[in-house]
Amino acid sequence: MGITLQDLIRPLELDTFVREHFLAGKHHLSKICDSTLAELATVPEFRALDALLGTPVKVQLLGANGFRALCPRGTARAFFDEGYVLYMTHVHTAVPQARDLVEGICAVVGIHPRYVRLEAFAGKAGAISSMHYDHDFNFHVLLRGSKRWRVQPNAHIDNPLESHHDLDTPKDELYASALPLPRTFSSPEVLAMEAGSCLFFPSGYWHEVESLGATFAVNIVLDPPRMHEVLAKALEHRLGWTSGHRGFAFGLLGDGVAPALGVHARATFEEAREAALELMRGISPEDASVAHEETRYRWSSPGPDRRVEAAGPDSLRIGSSAAADGYELDMRFGALLERLLLVEGSFDLHQLCAWAPGVAGEEMLAVVLELIGHGVLERAPSSSSRGPQEVIAGSRS
Repeated sequence: MGITLQDLIRPLELDTFVREHFLAGKHHLSKICDSTLAELATVPEFRALDALLGTPVKVQLLGANGFRALCPRGTARAFFDEGYVLYMTHVHTAVPQARDLVEGICAVVGIHPRYVRLEAFAGKAGAISSMHYDHDFNFHVLLRGSKRWRVQPNAHIDNPLESHHDLDTPKDELYASALPLPRTFSSPEVLAMEAGSCLFFPSGYWHEVESLGATFAVNIVLDPPRMHEVLAKALEHRLGWTSGHRGFAFGLLGDGVAPALGVHARATFEEAREAALELMRGISPEDASVAHEETRYRWSSPGPDRRVEAAGPDSLRIGSSAAADGYELDMRFGALLERLLLVEGSFDLHQLCAWAPGVAGEEMLAVVLELIGHGVLERAPSSSSRGPQEVIAGSRS
């Protein structure tokens, strides 16, 4: 069944939460939700710490006074017994069943599932994760025990790109609108958290967490690309379709560049810059969609069996010789189909949009889905990817 965003924000309605907390950058502590506990309890690795440590999660130790260290999984239990917080990452890849439980959240917040991570925290009574802020959005669900939080909005930096744990060496200090960054809380709010509740804290929110008894929690992390990255990715897709813009950028930087290479580099850079300015006027969010980028399609029939014919003065019919009928398309797709008839491999939505620049991404996706429904196209199987590789670092010294 899975966990919904509504489960994590009770008793607030979704619109209220989005306006007053998600977009406003303000924390929210939910009421206890038994159904969320029940869903997470279906994951065996969440019922016992040793079971989770038996998967290829990565482990870090958190402690008082800014203590942070990597830890081999084989010695993590001993550090837990000594009073350190175990911070376990890569849970979404180590425990696929857990990842599947939270995918429904993606549609509500408008991000691809690849941008949702799962983490877990375990601590004994008195274990503490000292003052810090994170660069992503977090829904912290407490499964067992109780915690005391101290939280405070960040008045110094908006939308940090890095998490800030080491108070002596902040990574995003130059992005701050006010300096110096604080090393202690000035006016924290203290929150009491019980099992079954969820604490939402947005990017950059200062917080410190203390376990009151043995605790185990799951963190649902939202870490999508930033808006400047989305725009850059969209431009990259559109600009990269022209062969000249895919050339290497030799000769742009450095002393001693061969004169002819330098002249060529500056000239091609200027051409790409002008093309980028022109493209920016018509670029859309669909041009950067990861969902479109990762899904590939192919013909359902071999080349000789494909057919495209006129269905009328303004439309074309596309199908296969084995099909009783076809699917009619607007004449705007004519140039695209001529090229597509010759393609034997797979293709993605960005390539199709590049071949038909007058067709918006959303319309192209709708057409592709219709062609799949009529058996003309099919989704190409995704290439096999390597599983998570465990890198053990740190020592118990």
